[in-house]
Amino acid sequence: MINFDVGVFQDVECADIGTVVRDGKGQLVAGLTKRIVRMSRPQIAELVSARRSLEFGAELKNWWRRDGYSGLDQFFVSFYCYLG
Repeated sequence: MINFDVGVFQDVECADIGTVVRDGKGQLVAGLTKRIVRMSRPQIAELVSARRSLEFGAELKNWWRRDGYSGLDQFFVSFYCYLG
């Protein structure tokens, strides 16, 4: 499962992305953090975070497949965004 969240800091116009990847047993298998500069809109930051998290999952899957690890055959994405 891929789970991600984003924090937007409008006063300094940046956002931080956090992503975790867990296996079917809920064990953490990978994580990613990234800062996005010149970003002050939460809605856009959420979309950028979603895209980068999915790219990260695809990168991991390809890397693990190349190394013979077969424990991650499919991804489930958890996404919640309150835009109110």
